[in-house]
This record gives sequence, C-alpha cells and structure tokens, in this order.
Amino acid sequence: MIPGVAPIAKSAGKDSAWQTQAARYALLSEAVLLIAKTSELEPLLNAVMGKMKWVIEFQRCSLALVNENENTYAIRVLLETRRGATKDGKPAVPLSEGICGDTIGKRQVRVIENYVATRGELPPPADEGLADGSIDSILAIPLQAYGKVLGCLVFATELSGGFTSDDVKVATSFCTHLGLAIDRWQKTQELHFTNEKLKQAGEERERIGMALHESEERYALAMEGANEGLWDWNVGSGEVFGSPRLAELMGLEGSALTMTADEWQANVQPKDRERVRDRLRRHMRGETSHYTTEFQVLGKDGKLRWLLQRGVGLRDKDGRIYRMAGSMGDITSRKLAELELRAAKVIAEEANHAKTAFHATMSHELRTPLNAIIGYSEMLQEVAENFQEAKDEIIPDLVNITTAGKQLLSLINEILDLSKVEAGKMDVYLETFSVEEMIREVVSTLTPLIRKNQNTLVLDCADDVGVMCSDLIKVRQVLFNLLANAAKFTERGTVKIRVTRESRSDTDWIVFDVADSGIGMTPEQVGEIFKPFVQADASTTRKFGGTGLGLAISEKFCGMLGGRISTVSEYGEGSTFTFELPAN
Repeated sequence: MIPGVAPIAKSAGKDSAWQTQAARYALLSEAVLLIAKTSELEPLLNAVMGKMKWVIEFQRCSLALVNENENTYAIRVLLETRRGATKDGKPAVPLSEGICGDTIGKRQVRVIENYVATRGELPPPADEGLADGSIDSILAIPLQAYGKVLGCLVFATELSGGFTSDDVKVATSFCTHLGLAIDRWQKTQELHFTNEKLKQAGEERERIGMALHESEERYALAMEGANEGLWDWNVGSGEVFGSPRLAELMGLEGSALTMTADEWQANVQPKDRERVRDRLRRHMRGETSHYTTEFQVLGKDGKLRWLLQRGVGLRDKDGRIYRMAGSMGDITSRKLAELELRAAKVIAEEANHAKTAFHATMSHELRTPLNAIIGYSEMLQEVAENFQEAKDEIIPDLVNITTAGKQLLSLINEILDLSKVEAGKMDVYLETFSVEEMIREVVSTLTPLIRKNQNTLVLDCADDVGVMCSDLIKVRQVLFNLLANAAKFTERGTVKIRVTRESRSDTDWIVFDVADSGIGMTPEQVGEIFKPFVQADASTTRKFGGTGLGLAISEKFCGMLGGRISTVSEYGEGSTFTFELPAN
C-alpha cells in the first residue's frame, strides 16, 4: 500500500490507476532525490529502502557489491519483512557463482518467475534467504556507472509473477541512479584513502627529513667531538674531497678542498708512503674488510704530526671498489705516549735484569761464608760436647748460631730461586719417581714442626697415585712449602694431605690438597697471597715469621711444570691449598 493512496480494487477505473502510478513515481523521485543529496552509503541505503518498499512490492532486498581485487562480490541484506528469514549476508562469493554473479557477468536484468518450480534450472543462490522455499519471484538488476559494473540489486517476493513490466522499469530507473551514487561513494572513499595515504606519506617524509637532519647533526657533532676530518675518494675520477678539519690535519690551505689521489699521497712523509699504498692495495683487493693505516705529515707549524686514517670501499657487482670514504684523526699524543711507554719498558726490563743479576751475585757471595759459619758452628758443638763445663754455657749459643745461619741460608736460596725463575734461567729436570715416597719424605722432615704446635697430621694418599714424571725437587719444594705453612699457622688442630690421580682429556693429573684448621685468611688476603714478599698482614709476620716468598715460588714452580695452584680459605676456620700437576 502506498502512503496517502487508497487501495485499488480490480474494478477500479483508469483515473485511480493513473493516481497510483503517479504516486509511485513521486516516491521514486523522492528516492532519487535522496540519492543525489546523500554522500554516505549507509544513510543512503536506509533512506531509499524506506521509500522503495512502497514503490515495489517485495519481501526481501539484497545488495551485491563487486571486489575487483579478489574477483568476488559481497552480499548484504538491505530489507527483510518475512518472519524467521535470515538477514545474514556473505562477505566473499566468487563472481562465477549465484544469481548475482550471473547478473553481474551478463550485465542484464534478470526476472525470474515461478522460482520454486524452475530453481533446478538456475544457478544456486548465494543469498541463503532466497533458498528457503518461500520466494517465488526474483528481480535482479545490475548496478552500473560509466560502463563499469559495480554489483547488482536483488528484489524478491513470495508472489508468483510478482514483478510487472512497470515494476522492472521503476526498479531499473532506480538502480541507474543508485549505481551512480555507489560509484560516487566509492570514488569518494578512494579519494579519502588517497588523501590519507598522501597525508601519511607527507608525515613520513617529514619524519624521515627530521630523522635525517638529526642524523646529520649527530654525525657532525660526533665528528667534531672526535676532532676528526672526513674524506671521500671517487676512484674513477681520482678526485678526493676533504673536510675543513682534514685540510687542517694535513697541513693544507683552505677550509674544504678537492685534490687528486697523487696530490693526497704527496702530503704523506716519504718513509710512510709505501706502507700507506700497501694497506690501500690490500683493501682494494678485498684482503681486509676496512682500510686502516698510520702515517706522518708536516703541519703548517712545521712540526710532524701522526695521523690515523680509516675507511671502507663501496664495490660494484664485479667486486671492484668505485668509491671510498672514511675519517682521519690526530694520534700524535698517543704515539708519543707509546714511545715513552716503550722506553720505560726497556728501562724497567734493564732494571729487572740488574736486580736479578744482583740477587744471583749476592746470593752466591753470601752462601759461601754462611755455609762456613754453619759448618764451624756445628764443629764447635761437637767439640764442646767433650767438655762438661762448656755444655751449659757454650752449646746453646752455638745452636742459635747454627739455627740463624740455616734460616738465613734458606732465605737466600728462596731469593736465588725467585730470581732465576723471573730471569728465565731456572731449568726443569725431569725424572720418574714414586709420589707416595716423595710425600713421606716431606712429612718425615716436617714432623717435628707439626708436633711442635701439637697438630694432628692426616695423610690420605690414593692407592692408584703411582708414579709421575716431573721435576722431583720442585714438586717436593711446593709440597714442603704448603705443608710447612699449614703446620706453622695451625695450633692444636688438624693438617690433612690428600693426594689423588685424575684422568682429564687423555692426560693423568696428580692433585695435591693440603688443608688445615688454622687461622685462615680474608678474601682480600687470598687475593695477595701469591705475590712475592707478601704475607697476610704485619701481625702475621711478627708472630709467625717468614719472608712471603714460599707461595710465590710455589706458584711459579707449578707454572713451569705445566700445572696450577689455588686456594680457598675462611678467616678463623682454616685454608686449603690445591696444586695440580700433569703426571707426565
């Protein structure tokens, strides 16, 4: 029923029919006017559907719009008046399928009557709302604009033969205007999209421009901060461009300059030119990833200046360098410091050699009279034993002389050993010996010292420790030093020696652990303990004596024999020293 027009009976006259037709075209005109006025698609479709449902009698109207990029069309339901009928569309249907695809492909209006009876002869409908068995007439009209098919509009009714020729005319006229409106909307969307892309592109260009400017500023600031000059060499033309700072470094005139490669080389001191050329040739042949060289130039002030030149080349598809660029900095201060350091090193080495020679000479000169003193004091002790009245008065003094002489001789021997090791003159004498026998010899020697402090000795020697091929004297000296320290710094405690044989990477190792329950050390003291003439602290030296050379010599002996020595200690709880040596 058309709003404002009374229903027309079958017997109505021509005037009533004319009024009804006029009202339909009036509503169509309103719909077309809405199409012309409305630019947004959603409000447009809602508004015109409100008009068209009075112009043509239908129960369902669907819109199909083509997606050219994917060769599909999307269906959306614009109006559905039947109860329970689906209002769902389809987002992507191939153009080769469905009544809409057939209409779009042929670009022709399709009028289907008695659809229920003839549906088997037609393409299956992509719109599920047409397949529920209640629709009997379908009107499908292509939507076109300027020769291009945009989609189609489908009207459906339950009435058989429900669309007259006049309905087809009215609907076709409506679709002509709707097609133009959709084309206008799509072009507007494309324009908005293009404008947005242009806006984004402009913002991106602005961002890139700002980033480039910041990068240039950052690079310029970095180069200024580094106080370096820049150079750029066009290998094909032979021209080299240099920055103002580079001109200043090279002792050249001008704030920025262009020169040939030969002119560039001429500023390098003659003694350095061949080395610079060699480095450059190696880089151009691809032997180095970067070009780096040092050379001297004569500055404007007439003084020689050391420069560090660095760069990298750009290569063509054949691997040939066609352009190189890099930087140049003043390293004169560094080179002078290196020369001073080298001279100081020579002086230090000469001083060390002199110290070593002095130690060796003095040790030799002192040992001879000391051995004589020790020998004479022991002889005098033997003579004094024969005189009863001299025993109490003379022998204690002679014993003190002998003891002091032996301590001094031991100190001199340690100094001589350390000097030989530092001078690289300490020899290694390899021999095969029983590890267990060597341990028992050391223990036997130190038993009096262990008992003196009322300590308990625990010896744990593995049955398979066997023999080793090494320098017996040095191995024994290391074990002697560690065991003597453990006994000296422990009172009424336990000293434990544990020896094992371990296989590592096809090599046998002998591992010695010397543990005590003595005074222990702090972490700071542990870090200093292997340095020559260093003991835990001054109070340790006063109370226990010693020179601080034993552990230093032990560490060097272990290194000479291919091993290592380490320690773990807890202050007040005791220490464990471990040295490991290859069995062969």
